[in-house]
Amino acid sequence: MRSVFAVSCLRRIADELFRNDPHFDGRSKEDSPTWFMVNVKAVRKFENPVLRPRLKEDSVLSEMYMMKNGRVSVGPVKPAQWDRLVSMGDGKVKAAE
Repeated sequence: MRSVFAVSCLRRIADELFRNDPHFDGRSKEDSPTWFMVNVKAVRKFENPVLRPRLKEDSVLSEMYMMKNGRVSVGPVKPAQWDRLVSMGDGKVKAAE
């Protein structure tokens, strides 16, 4: 099965950042871990998931933190990126407009 990278819904951070002990990176130090998690809560599902190729070709979304840091699935989103992403996810904007 092939995985597909897409933004499919809006989520909010539900709790504070915490270290995930079962998945602790053994190369990091106990007092300065490098592997953290957050709990998220779904807010709403997009009508149209925004696939990675659309994110990459869009001049605003291609600059998102998670696009620049491939192993990150949660990260900051600037207001212009948020507006663009929501518009694309709701089907109001087509790719490369």
